[in-house]
Amino acid sequence: MKSIDELTAFYVDAFTEGKGDLVKQSELIGNTLYQSVQKGLLVWLAAIIIAALVFSSSTWILFFILASAAVIGWLVNDQYKQAKQAFNERCYAEIFPKLVQFVDGNLHYAPARVISQHVFTDAKLIPLPFNAYSGQDYLSGEYDGVHFEASTVTVKHQNESSNPLIKCLAQDKELFSGVLIRAEFELASKGQVVILPKNKPDFDPEYLGAKCYSRLERCPVKFAEFERSFVVLASDSMLAKSLLSERFMLRILSLQQKFGNNVYITVADGHVTIAVNGLHIFDRSRNIYFDNFYADDVMSWYGDLMRVFTVFYDLGLTSRAS
Repeated sequence: MKSIDELTAFYVDAFTEGKGDLVKQSELIGNTLYQSVQKGLLVWLAAIIIAALVFSSSTWILFFILASAAVIGWLVNDQYKQAKQAFNERCYAEIFPKLVQFVDGNLHYAPARVISQHVFTDAKLIPLPFNAYSGQDYLSGEYDGVHFEASTVTVKHQNESSNPLIKCLAQDKELFSGVLIRAEFELASKGQVVILPKNKPDFDPEYLGAKCYSRLERCPVKFAEFERSFVVLASDSMLAKSLLSERFMLRILSLQQKFGNNVYITVADGHVTIAVNGLHIFDRSRNIYFDNFYADDVMSWYGDLMRVFTVFYDLGLTSRAS
């Protein structure tokens, strides 16, 4: 891993010189907000005059004034939020690719791309049907000897009712939001082994009877701690037995200790697919608006990225972990 001194030097070299342009852009956003407020006040004054001319009742005049103020305030605030978000997205687009290349020149990064949906579907990580699949922060390449692809993925079941009232009231159900990784993995025999967390609040044993698991059988393991935490499904029980050595199960348990009951693993066709719900490649919630982008932000994003790669070490995929 990079040292704090290396990250600080990277921040100074890569961003300080070009930071002035970003600051100018943020100042323009501030000016836009100021102008929007001015226009909003003028419109509000016009609304007050119109209300005084149209309505004879003071109650209606007051109601109209307050309602127009609320609408104008909402529009100004919404415009401001959109401008800030656009600025943040631009910063992310300039910062993250440089950070990924700094970590390892063998890595390729595409901020708007997502790992293919068939990878998620074929891995049989969740039995529930979904109709919305999206993501970002796509990574691929070779890291410490591991050929892989990964991205942040969000999977939802959205309400598709044609009734606008039902569609408005019925909430979309988020089934997964985290990191999906597909890496090379040697398996002696062909087949599929799916390892699902058992101790989740919404886990239902009946899920195991879902259609996607119809060709898999439940395989008990002779490791009580692992059996308490995970369910193992496989196309061949002998395949599961050969894969799930005590050492490999301990590695999966180490992932559980780090990320909780949010770890899903599928091994098939020379690859391992790992999903960690709640983990993200980069935390995009940080607001780097105006002049508050510092070396600490780089270190935090670097930490996000390295947490993803620790999955390789914990699962024993790298030469260093072997």
